[in-house]
Amino acid sequence: MPIKLRDSFYQRYKVLPTGLVLWLDQLDARSYGDTQNWLNLLGQGRGQSSIEQKTGANQPDLASTYRTFNGTTDFMQEVEIDDETGVTSHQLATVATGARYLGVGVDWSPYATESGTRAYRAVWHSTGKVAWAYIGGADSAEAFGANMYDAGKGVFTATTESWEKSANATLANDAGRLKVTAAVGNSNAWIDLKDAKDLDADLVVGTTYKFTFTTETDEGTIVYKIRDVVNGVTAWTKTASYNGSPTTIEAIFTATHATGMEFQLAGVDAADQVWIDNTTIEPVTAFGTTAVKLYNAKTGGAQTLVGDTGIDANAITALEIYKTDLAITGDMTVLMWVKPDDGQPGTAETLMNKSTQSNVDGFRFSIAATGKVEFREQSNVELTDSAVWANGAASAFNQVGFVYDTSGPSVVIYDDGSVAASSTTVGAISSALLDVANAMLVGAFAAPQRFFNGQIGVVMIFNRALSAAEIQNIFNGDRSRYGI
Repeated sequence: MPIKLRDSFYQRYKVLPTGLVLWLDQLDARSYGDTQNWLNLLGQGRGQSSIEQKTGANQPDLASTYRTFNGTTDFMQEVEIDDETGVTSHQLATVATGARYLGVGVDWSPYATESGTRAYRAVWHSTGKVAWAYIGGADSAEAFGANMYDAGKGVFTATTESWEKSANATLANDAGRLKVTAAVGNSNAWIDLKDAKDLDADLVVGTTYKFTFTTETDEGTIVYKIRDVVNGVTAWTKTASYNGSPTTIEAIFTATHATGMEFQLAGVDAADQVWIDNTTIEPVTAFGTTAVKLYNAKTGGAQTLVGDTGIDANAITALEIYKTDLAITGDMTVLMWVKPDDGQPGTAETLMNKSTQSNVDGFRFSIAATGKVEFREQSNVELTDSAVWANGAASAFNQVGFVYDTSGPSVVIYDDGSVAASSTTVGAISSALLDVANAMLVGAFAAPQRFFNGQIGVVMIFNRALSAAEIQNIFNGDRSRYGI
C-alpha cells in the first residue's frame, strides 16, 4: 500500500496494516467520494475491492461517521468489476487440469495473473448451477488436438457410416456425400459421437471440442444440433439454409457426457434435403491469447473449477468478475462500528456475510434477536456471553468484530476492544473458511434478506488474525469520534 496511507494507519491506530484488505471510513473523502461506492482507502488497484450500494438509496456524498441502512432494502456488496457484456458466446472448459475460459468478443487477458496471488476471480451461472475460479495466466495461441474420427470415417466416400434416421427420413450416399431427405419436426438423422461408433475414443466430459463439417441444403432450412441425449441438453445449435452453396461450419461445444453426445439434423419443411461431408472433431487444447486459464485457489492450486463443476458450460446465463482480496478462506479479522435501530430485533440482522447461492455460510456476522453478536461458519455458531445491546434503539456505537484463527481453529468475538465470546473454540469449526461463489455483503445476508437496520461506521477486514492488543489499539484509535 502507499507509504503515506501505511503511515496514516499506524499513526492513528499504532498497528501495522499488514494484511489489511478493506478499510472503509465515511469520514475520509477518499472513501465517501462516490454516492454509490464506499471506496477502499487502500486504493483501487489489482485485487483491491471496494463496496457498492446494491439496493436502497445511495448514501449522501458527505463526511460522516457512518452510513445508514434502512433494514428493508439497503445493503452493500463487493464491487462487481465486469460481467458478460460484449460476450457473443462462452467457451468454458471445465475438465480437471485443463479449465480455461474465452468469452468470445472480449479480451480477458487484462485480468490474467501469471504468478503469485491471483488478482481476479470469475463466477459463471447456468440454470440451477454456479461455478467459479481464480483467473490465472493468459491462454496460449489457439490449438487443437488430432481429429478423433477413425481412419476413413467422416468423409462418406463409400457408405453412410454409422448414421441413424427416423422412420420417415432417408439416407443415401450421393457421390461420396451423406444425403439426408428429411421430414418435418423430427431429428431426421443423427450420429453418436463416441468410440463405439466412428471415433477413436470417447469424449472427455468438460473438454471443449471443435466439430467441423461441410454442408449444403436444397431449398429448405435445416436445424443442426449437437445434443447430450442422456442429460437432455443442447450443446450447440444452428438453423440455416445453404441452398446450392457448400459451406464449412465450425461448432464449438463442451462435452457434458462421454458417450451420450449426438450430432443431429432436423428438417423444418417437408422433404428438405441436406448433404454432410468432411466431418472432423478435435479437442481444443488452447483457446487463444484473449482467453485465460482457471484455477481453484488464489495461489497454486489445480487448473480446475470450484463449486458446481458439472455446470452446463454450453448454456452460461451470466458471468461476474470480482477482485480476490475478500475471497478469504484462512485467518481473518473483521472490525465494524455499529449502532442498531433495534438492539434486539425480532429476527437476526446481518452485519457482514459471504455465502453460497443455497445460503451455506462461508461466514456470517450478525446481531442475534437477543442482542448478542453472532459469528456463524457453516453450521457452527459462536455468540457473545451476554447481549451487546438492549432492546430498542441503541444510544451509542459499539465496535464489534471477530478474529478467525485457523491454527485452532478458533474464533474470538470482540466488543469495544475486549473479548466478548463465551469460548475461543466453536464446536467443529472448520480449519478453513468455505470458499463460496457469492460476493461479500454488508448489511444483508445472501438472497438478500435479514437486512441490518441502523448505522455502520468504520469497517476493516484483515486477512490475518490480529492480537488482542492490536484489537484494543484499533478500538482506542476511533473511540473518541464515537463518543466513547
